[in-house]
Parts: sequence; structure tokens; C-alpha cells
Amino acid sequence: MSYNSLILSKLDADTYMANLLDKSLAGVQQQGVEQAKLIYSGVERLSWYSSCFFDNYQDVCTRLKQEDKRFFKALVVLVKHHDTIREMIEIYVNYMFENLSDQRIRNITLTLSKAGAGFTTATLTKFTISYAIASLAASSLSMQVSISSALTKWSTRGVAVAGIYGYVQEASQAVERLRHTNPRYYRDLYGRDLEMLYFLIEPVINKVNVFNQYQKSDNDIVSDILRITR
Repeated sequence: MSYNSLILSKLDADTYMANLLDKSLAGVQQQGVEQAKLIYSGVERLSWYSSCFFDNYQDVCTRLKQEDKRFFKALVVLVKHHDTIREMIEIYVNYMFENLSDQRIRNITLTLSKAGAGFTTATLTKFTISYAIASLAASSLSMQVSISSALTKWSTRGVAVAGIYGYVQEASQAVERLRHTNPRYYRDLYGRDLEMLYFLIEPVINKVNVFNQYQKSDNDIVSDILRITR
């Protein structure tokens, strides 16, 4: 499943009010709260740009400009490639198998095929298992919820700039968390200009830790896979 059109359409300010009219009062209230948070984050970020006028804060100004550049570079990748979300997940899932023996991978594949949920021994091999898992995870309900929750819209063009900067702020905060908790994944995403989209999939990625596989049994790894694909 490709989320690119969904993500990009979520960044379309023109349809926001029409969508609000279709929601219940409770839904509108919740949308308003989320919208307020997004706009606040955007205004806050824009206010930080005042640091560009002071020599002592040029490092802050430089960081903000770099984050903005990285965010819009990630959007370019999103426009050009239809399976960006799946690719981001596959990078992470690959870590899960890199230190496992062929025999363990076969055992895991067999267990997954017995568990159903779209896994079969005919489609899962050492070379295709990460792709298959990433594809299922990308189309899972939890991923849909993760992306929908990460994206809110701005209501008028008057707050469009603040809305955009709200997204950039959310993205930069998620990247900072990733940089500290998982520097390898951060570097791999950065090398593909994707790190500023991490905020979209963070809740799903955080479901499993793929860097302590040597401590886990095959069944534990299967449980991790099922957790990330549902």
C-alpha cells in the first residue's frame, strides 16, 4: 500500500474545512485541539527564526534552516517514490535478520507461514522476508493510524505557513529522539533523505527492538514480526 498520495493530500489546506463539516461535534473538537497544537508548534518554530538577527544565536538559525531543507528534501523523495513508507520499514526490519543463521531464518519463516496473516513459505525466503514484512507492516491498521495521527491539516491559508512549520517541528523532534535512541537507523534514513519522515512511522517502529536479536528465541522474533505487521 502506498501512503504517498495520502500524506501529500493531508498537506492540502484547501480541503480542511470541507472535511471538518463531515465530522461530529466531538470529532471537530478533537481536530481543533490537534490543529491548535500544530499551529502553536509552527508559530513557536517561526519565532525561533528571530535568532537569525543575533550573532550569538547563528548556530540555532543554521540548525533550523538545515531541518527545513531536510524536511522538504524528504517531501521530494515522497513525491518521486511510491513506496517510501515501505522502504523505511524495510530498512529497520533488515536489522532483525542480519545476525541470524540461515537455519534460524528458515525456522522463523516456517513459523510465520503457520501463523498465517499473509505469510507463506512460498513467498518468504532469506532474500524476501524483510520486503514481505515491511509490505504487511506498511498496509497494517496500526500504520494507517500512525500516519493519520501524525498528520493534521491547517484550516485557512492564513495559518498555512504555521501549519507547515508545525510539521517540520514535529519531524525535527522525532529525528532528535531517533538520533539518540537509534543512531544507526537515523544514519541509514538520513543517507536516503528520509529521516524527516520518521515521525510518521515512529509509533509502529517503537513496537519492537530489533537490535537485541541474539537474546531472543525464534518465537520471540516471530512475535515481534506479528506485532509490527498488525
